[in-house]
Amino acid sequence: MQTIYPGLRYTDASAAIDWLVKGFGFEREFVAPEPNGTIAHAQLRVGNDLIMLGSSRDDATKFLSPREAGGTTMSMYVRVPEPDERYRRALGAGAVLVRDIEDTEYGARIFTVDDPEGYRWSFGNYELEPKRDVAISLSYDDPVRAIEWLDAAFGFERKLVVPDAEGGIAHAELRFGDGIIMPAGAKNASKGIGRPRELGAVTGVVYTYVADPDAHYRRAKAAGAHIEREPGETEYGSREYSVHDLEGHQWSFGTYHP
Repeated sequence: MQTIYPGLRYTDASAAIDWLVKGFGFEREFVAPEPNGTIAHAQLRVGNDLIMLGSSRDDATKFLSPREAGGTTMSMYVRVPEPDERYRRALGAGAVLVRDIEDTEYGARIFTVDDPEGYRWSFGNYELEPKRDVAISLSYDDPVRAIEWLDAAFGFERKLVVPDAEGGIAHAELRFGDGIIMPAGAKNASKGIGRPRELGAVTGVVYTYVADPDAHYRRAKAAGAHIEREPGETEYGSREYSVHDLEGHQWSFGTYHP
């Protein structure tokens, strides 16, 4: 059961959906347009998982597309069985190559590209968890502290933490339910991946399913999370709340389960 969902914002969400289908092979599962032509909410299927997206909102939340923010605070890893086929498809659709396809020292074959609005995507055959195909990567100035805080505040469990020679983090994978996130240090994040504080905006939200949002809210608040939205009922039948973590990344926790 998927428990973690990336939430992305695009300046032209309709065009982005078309491109993600053409360039990356994602499948439309649900699209809710607004009367003004923007997208209120959309869900695209990526293998066994879903991603969520909508039109950017230049309001108090500063939830923007990378194009508007001047960088991205979120990147995604997608597991695919045949990276070479996906590589040719993405480049054929105009994806911007960041890292050419190659075999890694840990036995995976992987490449990295930017989509037309600047979100960064890596595709490879490295398996995160059985039946999980998408992982979110967030950049932190102090990843060691961030990992400890994400455990204390949100209940993320360490699956894999690889320290580097300077006392930082070379690679980390944290588990929540069946989902995985990958926090990275600023110096290890690829060029173009920023932090909310330096961009003055967020380009993605991590939505996480929890059975008891109120209990989770109390835990996060006690750990010092900045409350963006108090727990409440939504028009689509979910109970949710939203917070920013210690470095400004945005998170929502609730009972909505696509």
